[in-house]
Amino acid sequence: MVLADAGEASSLPAAIHSMPLAQSRTRRACSSSASGEAAREAAEGAEALRVASAARHLVVFSGAGLSCSAGLSSFSEPGGLYERARRRYQLDHGVRLFYASFFARSRRQCQAFLADVFEEASAARPTRAHAALAALHADGRLLRHVTLNIDGLHRHNLSLWSAEQPLGATMEMHGCVREAVCQACAAVVSMGHELAHAFRSGTQPRCTSATCAADAGALLRPRVLLYDDKEERLIVPLGFEAELARDLASADCVLWVGISFQQSASVEHFRRVRRMLQAAGHSDIAQVVVNPSADCKFNLASAVANASTLRLLGALSTADEFLGTLAGVHGSIPKRKRSARDGAACHQADDVPPLQQTDEDERAAI
Repeated sequence: MVLADAGEASSLPAAIHSMPLAQSRTRRACSSSASGEAAREAAEGAEALRVASAARHLVVFSGAGLSCSAGLSSFSEPGGLYERARRRYQLDHGVRLFYASFFARSRRQCQAFLADVFEEASAARPTRAHAALAALHADGRLLRHVTLNIDGLHRHNLSLWSAEQPLGATMEMHGCVREAVCQACAAVVSMGHELAHAFRSGTQPRCTSATCAADAGALLRPRVLLYDDKEERLIVPLGFEAELARDLASADCVLWVGISFQQSASVEHFRRVRRMLQAAGHSDIAQVVVNPSADCKFNLASAVANASTLRLLGALSTADEFLGTLAGVHGSIPKRKRSARDGAACHQADDVPPLQQTDEDERAAI
């Protein structure tokens, strides 16, 4: 549904609203305040969309909620990647498969599982939200898209940033399951179904680049950042942090789309961005949390210091609806079978392995 006037709360899709920072999740359940709460949420959602619509230099951070309607498996929901990894390899918790220590100990199992993730991602198609990002970029309103996702669906619509391609629209913070990388020479190759089959079968593919050929080829690995990964240089583009700081210095609005802020790593990403904004003198810039669950903004506001000083807005909406409305993209959403993600579970979207796992206190001061 598209707004006739982004400034009118009555025109908003019903899902676009959010919970005020001071409002607890317990109070939300009280029927006596339900109508007032709904009105406040709708008003905040209208303001969030108005601010985003007025922006001309958007920086968008995205989590798995961006790809939710494409039908891709989430990480932590029932039947998701963590649960499947736990069952397949008898782990105490499926997240262990995404640790560098598991990769070092059980390389073939980790690579086989990531090859399965590649096959699922390669069969999926971009969502309305992906198309909306492309439209915003074409219109000159999207300064940068920074994604935590490893599915690569954004590659259908947007170019990739690197030091060699400084005009690329999307920065990949955690790599992409559609590629493999040489652990010696850092050569990147397309995953492809043949290479994925080799990983699934337990074969260890080797690099065939000119640099490595003389040494019988070094080992390839999926180009996905794991928890506590010591090979970050192979995954994260050189100059990423400096370029992001420059982008944020020019931004007039920051969107956080499809990120639940349940994980310490995603909160740490927010803290890092906040520090960059402070360094650029942009502490008062509007930041919008776009997610179907009000818990996401609550999680974030509860985990960072001095949250009341932030200009933090919420839009209780799916990525497809909010970004589609923002960009005027009306395309249909890819059809898929219904699952637990069709409800509130879809908001649990930021469990992609982080740049580095942090044990920092969630309430640590910035």
